[in-house]
Amino acid sequence: MPKMMMQAPSWMPSTALAVTLQGEPGWFVSARSVQNMPDQGGKGIKRGKGEGKGTFKYEKVDNPGLNYSEAIYTGTIKCPPLSNTGYGFVVCEDLSAIYPGKDVFLHLKICPWASDMMLQTGEQVQFNYFEQNGSPQVNRIIRAQ
Repeated sequence: MPKMMMQAPSWMPSTALAVTLQGEPGWFVSARSVQNMPDQGGKGIKRGKGEGKGTFKYEKVDNPGLNYSEAIYTGTIKCPPLSNTGYGFVVCEDLSAIYPGKDVFLHLKICPWASDMMLQTGEQVQFNYFEQNGSPQVNRIIRAQ
């Protein structure tokens, strides 16, 4: 019997795989694919209609500044967030001692205002972070004073 090819709906991650479950066609979507999808509501980043994979549309979000009730770290921009992936990295000696071999992940999905900061490699920043999957991730960031 020939295999029938199905086209995934436009709202589904591009990594979705066509499967058959109990004789019915369906889709397998990994948890990682769903987590990596841009936000679809509220403030943050989302793909614009008709835009290609990895192209982000930025919604204006004001920088909330640092959360002074949490620890504040100082670091250096290793790679500013890239507009096509949203990924960036900060080097922080204090956190390198806690997370050996890992830089602090900075993503425009979490800190959309960082795109307006026009951060440059080597620039000093202050930030708050949280741990996700055993790695540090920036959730608030400002230029160092």
